[in-house]
Amino acid sequence: MILLGYGGAVVIAILATTALPRWVWADGPGRVALVRILAGVVAATYAAVVLGVAPSAAEGESAAASALVVLAVTGAALYGAGLLLWSGPAGWLLRLGGWTLMVCAAAVPSHLTLLLPLVAALAVTLYRTGRSPAGPYRGGRPGGPGSRRRRATSGGSGPRR
Repeated sequence: MILLGYGGAVVIAILATTALPRWVWADGPGRVALVRILAGVVAATYAAVVLGVAPSAAEGESAAASALVVLAVTGAALYGAGLLLWSGPAGWLLRLGGWTLMVCAAAVPSHLTLLLPLVAALAVTLYRTGRSPAGPYRGGRPGGPGSRRRRATSGGSGPRR
């Protein structure tokens, strides 16, 4: 079962970092908002399952179980804060740090390893587009004022004869 958790996490992480970001950001703010909400629900579910399963599963290993629970819940809280903040480098760093802590807690061979594919799917929110929320042209037309592409003009920027 642990091998299934690791294998599923690898497949889902590959999909979440290659194909899914294009699908999410292709439609605009509506799909991004949906993914943010679903990611928040998944992170909260992960934290609830960890709080419910870990203490009952590891009665003899209290120090290790406690460390895993703290690591996982802290990661879920940081990830949730990053989802709420979302834009800017602070939101991205919170999501990245929280996701990393959740993966570290789930990667330790235990009952929590079966949650690894669930956490791997959250990698889709770690994609950075480098675009503003208004779009690539900021409301203008391609080649118009405010865009990065400029039209060639017939007499201005070349050497004078």
